[in-house]
Amino acid sequence: MKKDLTHQDGFGLMEVLIAMLVIALGISGVYTLLQKSLSWHRSSVIRSQGFIVASDMLERLTLNRPHAFASDDYVIIEDNPFVNKCDDYHYPSGCESSVCTPQQLAAYDQKQWQFQLACNLPFARGRVFYELSGGRRVYTIEVVFLPVEGEPQPEVIRLSHRL
Repeated sequence: MKKDLTHQDGFGLMEVLIAMLVIALGISGVYTLLQKSLSWHRSSVIRSQGFIVASDMLERLTLNRPHAFASDDYVIIEDNPFVNKCDDYHYPSGCESSVCTPQQLAAYDQKQWQFQLACNLPFARGRVFYELSGGRRVYTIEVVFLPVEGEPQPEVIRLSHRL
């Protein structure tokens, strides 16, 4: 008996190559989406940490309101003495287990905030300043993230509160 050479069982070489190309493009697209998703997640986590650190300083100002209103002890420039010193040895303590004056509490709050900033967000800088508005101080807490790959300029989180 003669075999029919015009009838074919299975797939041809071109069909298999095209199927492999389609699968490869699909996997490449999924990989790209995964990379973007991880990048956005990392950015979101860093932004959230920056907001938490800024909110912490805002709470510290509010708790020591009379002193923050009357003095410049809470003003912080961008220089952070704790950069690359995030360890137990450099941890600022003093007002945790003892009674402090408002001035000591302000100095402690500054050191604590700068330590948190250096440890939680090593690629960020922060500052605290105020402006007078209607006889009251409006404090602004600013956390500036240094630019990362692919971003043209730094991102800034800014919280303001009137005392």
